[in-house]
Amino acid sequence: MIFRRKDTVTTHAAINANGATRVDARLRMPHGTLKVSSGATQGDLLDATFTTPEGREPKVEYDVAGERGTLIVTQSNQLPSNGTNEWNVHFGENVPLALSLDLSAGTLHADLTQVPLTAVSLKQSAGRSTLNLDGDQVFLTGVSIEQSAGELDLTMPGTYPLLRTLDVQSSAGELRLDLRGVLLQDLNVNVRTSAGTIEVLLPDTANVEATLRTTVASVRANGLVRSNGGWVSDGMRTG
Repeated sequence: MIFRRKDTVTTHAAINANGATRVDARLRMPHGTLKVSSGATQGDLLDATFTTPEGREPKVEYDVAGERGTLIVTQSNQLPSNGTNEWNVHFGENVPLALSLDLSAGTLHADLTQVPLTAVSLKQSAGRSTLNLDGDQVFLTGVSIEQSAGELDLTMPGTYPLLRTLDVQSSAGELRLDLRGVLLQDLNVNVRTSAGTIEVLLPDTANVEATLRTTVASVRANGLVRSNGGWVSDGMRTG
């Protein structure tokens, strides 16, 4: 008898928070499609399904020290280039997360509107990322995104009382940042790219002071006026 090796396998992981009141969650995928959202069963921290090449199933580790948990999901870098590799990860809606996403190449769909976040970090070498941080993000203090090449669509129209920093770096690609949320304190936004396009949408009622440095590029700042070498909103004009 001859038994053929399966091309892909599907595995499942469910993790309970086990009393943690804060969790550091890190997802590291070499390449493929990563989908992240809320929807874990009540009381669970993680509910995930992985469709991967056989023998390359992700490793899921979780540990609690005091009231702080650490969740790490990793996968071998030695993946076939043409095989299916898809993660569907659902987090709970009760435990605040400092979420780190590391995707070398591929596609990220992250709808985190119902996930309580304290911080978000994304590193991606190439591909397309859609990151939705809408909702009442009352714990979120910082967002950091580092992308070598590709497309990024960041949506933040929610409420962010503690958000202080937003840092986006891209070597080449297209960046679209919808920052039309409600802020209760000043937000320092840094966006840097070597080549590509940047579109930033800001709240109509925000006081904005923008500084742009370019080599060969064109800049349009709709709704802002030139001031001291930069652009400001009407509320920031000094005369």
